[in-house]
Amino acid sequence: MKSQKGQYFSFDAIIASVIFILTLVSLVSYWYSVRSTLESQNNEIGKEALRISDQLFLAATTEDCAAKTGFALGTNNKKLNFQLLSDCAKTDLKTKFSTPFNIMVKINPKPSAPSCHEVTLGDDPPSSSEIKNLVKLRRIAALDCGGGDVLATIDISVYE
Repeated sequence: MKSQKGQYFSFDAIIASVIFILTLVSLVSYWYSVRSTLESQNNEIGKEALRISDQLFLAATTEDCAAKTGFALGTNNKKLNFQLLSDCAKTDLKTKFSTPFNIMVKINPKPSAPSCHEVTLGDDPPSSSEIKNLVKLRRIAALDCGGGDVLATIDISVYE
């Protein structure tokens, strides 16, 4: 009787080991990305920034800047009323949006037109050493500038 010897490090075993290691690395990478996503969803200031950005696009039911309404032309027309935004530049956004955080909204029309210019709602954030937590959000919107519609970027900064 002849005894046969097996090879432990055959080509099949090497390929299987490589596949196992790649699978393990992919699983660990996926787990950490899911965990960071879940942590960001639990971030209160991030949720507040999303809520405020959504409220900007609610229909403006009154011309009173202190009232808790948005800046859109209507419920079906989500274009922002540029005149109302300009009139509300000095409004206390913290009270308007009922939030414990400070807010700054910057509307930057592209391209800038005489009837549509850059508007900042709220105060600029203080220096970075004085801010505990800062969330910045950017949205794209259409502005109704009287004569026509203009695309604009809306930068929302929520900080404490």
